[in-house]
Amino acid sequence: MQAASALCKAGVKPNDKVAILSENRPAWGAAYFASLFLQAVNVPLDALQKVSEWSYIITSSEAKTVVVSSKFYPDIEPLVDRIKSLNTVICMDEYDDSVDYLFADDNPTVVEVPSTNIDEISAIIFTSGTTGLAKGVMLSHGNITSDIYGILKTIDMYPEDNFISILPIHHTFECTCGFLGPLSSGSSITYARGLASKQIVEDIKNTKATVLIGVPLVFEKMFAGLTRAISKKPPFTRAVFKTIYNLTKILKKTVNVEAGGRLFNSLRDKAGMSSLRLMVSGGAPMSPDIAEAFNSLGFRLIQGYGLTESAPVLTANPPDKYINSSIGIAIIGAQIKIVDKNKQNIGELIAKGPMVMKGYYKNKKATDEVLRDGWLYTGDLGWVDDDGYYYITGRKKNLIVTPISRKVY
Repeated sequence: MQAASALCKAGVKPNDKVAILSENRPAWGAAYFASLFLQAVNVPLDALQKVSEWSYIITSSEAKTVVVSSKFYPDIEPLVDRIKSLNTVICMDEYDDSVDYLFADDNPTVVEVPSTNIDEISAIIFTSGTTGLAKGVMLSHGNITSDIYGILKTIDMYPEDNFISILPIHHTFECTCGFLGPLSSGSSITYARGLASKQIVEDIKNTKATVLIGVPLVFEKMFAGLTRAISKKPPFTRAVFKTIYNLTKILKKTVNVEAGGRLFNSLRDKAGMSSLRLMVSGGAPMSPDIAEAFNSLGFRLIQGYGLTESAPVLTANPPDKYINSSIGIAIIGAQIKIVDKNKQNIGELIAKGPMVMKGYYKNKKATDEVLRDGWLYTGDLGWVDDDGYYYITGRKKNLIVTPISRKVY
């Protein structure tokens, strides 16, 4: 309520754009919800970008207010004099007496949660994709809430869960799946100290985290750390590990029995990761070998798929019926088709559903290129099996057609 009061006193009104820039921290979430309480539109900024990029996004979105942590305040404050739309910079931390503080009001104005139309824009997320200037993806309240609903129908989240947050919260993947989704289920969120695998594992152990959402590189580094630790064991221990590990893989493939949970319980405990019940990978293709390795050790590592333009999740593997090489099945509400198939039934994935964006902010040309007759053309190539599991093979832009019409991916 203090945050909402601060934004209200700064003059934030319905449909105003409020940019948010900081490290992962609870104050980011407070600013996000405070903005929504005032029926404003959130514009998350990437903490790893340059001042020129922040300036472009603030200007393009016509943001009037920026909520920023003290780390970035010196970079953002001068932009008030350079950007016509920008009026106020509010700091998440007490800075000095001349700076508006997000939590300064000891007697905050009571701001009631508004009755909001689901078609109203909730956030504009700027994404550059692979080329060109950043485009502002307009996501409505309905886009985001329908995506959360679809996710929860595929992957259970519980009030007892503690999500360990490691990905930048401004990314739609982390914001929907690691922030809004957990809160909608009553789960707790712990913000990790950093992306180093050693720190992540220590934070998991110390906080008894139960769910980890990451990108493939995170899990690759974590597995590399596990294998390094095993390689330092005596020869006999390494031989026993290898035998049991191979046995779990054989049991899974031949009789679909998962024995890793019991056989490697001690290993997971010593690694400080015994509390984890689920790991979810997204954002990029994950190696099936890494997924198989973690699942053979008694973890549960699944992957999903989506785009910022779809809020973002379109598919996910059910934790109890996963395929290591697949991006999973369509979540509730998402319709997916594969068009322009070749002889191998590989084509472009297109999607329709309540989670698909309203369009790119003030960019009709770019919107028309990807939204046609309600379908989102993802630019990703793939195929689907008889059970409805989807597989990605590459990007359409990376497809080369030779003079003899041979297609090379």
